[in-house]
Amino acid sequence: MKNLLLLPLFLALSLPAGAVGSLKWGKVSKEELALTVCDYDSSAVAVMLDEAGKVTFAYGSDPIIYKHFRIKILDDKGLDYADVRLPFYVKDNLESINGIRAQTINVEPDGSITKHEVSNKEIFEVRLDDRWSEKRFTFPNVRKGSIIEYSYRTYSESVVFLEGWVFQNDIPTLHSAFEAEIPSGLDYRVLYQGTRLLKNYSETPTSKWELEDLPAIRKEVHAPHLLDYVEKIRFQLAGYYKRGSMPSSGMEYTTLMKTWEKFSADVLEADAFRLYLEKKGWARKRLEENMTLPVDPTDRARAIYAFVRDHFRWNGEYGYFADKTPDQLWEAQEGASDEINLLLCLLLRAADLEADPVLVSTRSHGRVFRGAPMLSQFNHLIANVHIDGKDQPLDAILGHHPYGCLPYQDLNEGLYLLHASKGRWLEPTQPATNVATSIQVNLQDPSQTVSEYEINYTGYEAVRMRQQLAKGGEEWLRKQWNTKGTLERLEIENLAALDKPLTIRCQLIQPSQAAGNRMYFQPDFQSQFDENPFSEAKRYYPIEFDYPFTEIFTMSVVLPPGLQVEELPKSLKAVTPDRSASIQYQSQQIETQIQIQGRSTLHQHLIGADQYHALRAFYDMTTNKLKEPLVLKRLTTPEGQGE
Repeated sequence: MKNLLLLPLFLALSLPAGAVGSLKWGKVSKEELALTVCDYDSSAVAVMLDEAGKVTFAYGSDPIIYKHFRIKILDDKGLDYADVRLPFYVKDNLESINGIRAQTINVEPDGSITKHEVSNKEIFEVRLDDRWSEKRFTFPNVRKGSIIEYSYRTYSESVVFLEGWVFQNDIPTLHSAFEAEIPSGLDYRVLYQGTRLLKNYSETPTSKWELEDLPAIRKEVHAPHLLDYVEKIRFQLAGYYKRGSMPSSGMEYTTLMKTWEKFSADVLEADAFRLYLEKKGWARKRLEENMTLPVDPTDRARAIYAFVRDHFRWNGEYGYFADKTPDQLWEAQEGASDEINLLLCLLLRAADLEADPVLVSTRSHGRVFRGAPMLSQFNHLIANVHIDGKDQPLDAILGHHPYGCLPYQDLNEGLYLLHASKGRWLEPTQPATNVATSIQVNLQDPSQTVSEYEINYTGYEAVRMRQQLAKGGEEWLRKQWNTKGTLERLEIENLAALDKPLTIRCQLIQPSQAAGNRMYFQPDFQSQFDENPFSEAKRYYPIEFDYPFTEIFTMSVVLPPGLQVEELPKSLKAVTPDRSASIQYQSQQIETQIQIQGRSTLHQHLIGADQYHALRAFYDMTTNKLKEPLVLKRLTTPEGQGE
């Protein structure tokens, strides 16, 4: 991954914790009070004036993270920043938050400065689920021009998973600093991400970092996981020093930095994995009770995958250490991603297939830095079956996905297969995703247009359509079509046959669009290019689509007597400069028949921000082309209409 670097951490002596860096509580400068607009982002409704963090260790053991934030409200639209929520991980008492201080600072009309504190009784703790809680409070007397500041301490029970620091926010950040006071017995590595951090700190180890005038993390349409593109640091415990077993041996170093292969073998020793993967006898009995297994290995894997996918409901939680036992999961028929896919892995092994668990970082979790074997880089677990020398990753948590079609959230750069001796990276393949639309148009009746549609969906488009039909039924589909005209007939083929294309056939009747002796007909090719989602003039982050796709469209119109072509859409062939998207469109008339055929393709799902303007222009061109009407002329004007 670009803009990533792992370096040693310069170890500062652990000192008593005071103010966080140079940021002092309540000490607001005249410049901060007078600020009304961010110099480099005039649209900002608020700005992070300053933020500072520091990690230290209590009594040389558990880490404490001190945080201090100061925000200026520049516009009434920024008043939402007065509501603060601080999440923390409470399962196994891993984290807690204490020492919250918060106050509003205002400049009054007479020039005096007033401060309004948030009292302890106005700070609430809310339990979100069995893993997370959050502290909540609201600043008083906040208005345009207010400065709000708050600080708190996070206590953690984990030395291995040390919290890092993100130097950017969803508003511009004028100054951000972080400091690490690490005991000399602990050896951490720092993972740098971002061009500024690498430029300023990649040469010399340090324990203090600061950046200035950072842009806001902006929400953009078709944006990737934004934290993959911001300035941030993470920590990995590489090892520690301990007193040797002999009085004369002094301090001995214990390494925790592993190769991926050693990391893989160690993870598999966890009870959560052994609990599933060592129960082949239990699994064989369950298979015998529930299915007759095919002889062919691939067919056997398909059958077991379909059984788990269709019989066990995902509870919406990702994970890699199962909480439920196999018996508990089997009884509940519901579980987290790790539990369902470990069961899949176990059943595949019980059927004499080579199967292994695979760690995944989903797209929403972020990319994996392959230079650092860290379990915290992952959030999900799937299975892999190895047949005839080929790997086939499988994820059974979502319905409507055929064998070999991973949920697109899994299609990240980090899939690592866990094996005691042969751990390795997997490169998942994507199914071909096509939508083929064929339209036969009948214009015999001058008052209406009758169109016969056949649409074939494959790959992720078939998954998407089946999911929508499962949620809304045929009635949902009828409503979609009835917004375009009157749906007279609807047929759905292969709805349950997931390995086959999903086919929809229908007849749509629409009133003719006529003006005098001219008739206009606008095709509806069911295209994702029907609208241009890219309206912003500037792009800050890469463009990420769910998946590449191809749309194939054909239309045939037979002209009845009395109608002739006045204008056909012009043919078009175009491709973006980076070849990430293309279109071919051809129209022609052969005697009394009009034919339109074409293909529009998104060739890659991730496109650089530097290609934004070219992609935006391509969308405009393609959208306009697909909406271009046929213009026909009637040789005899229908009764009652004038030219």
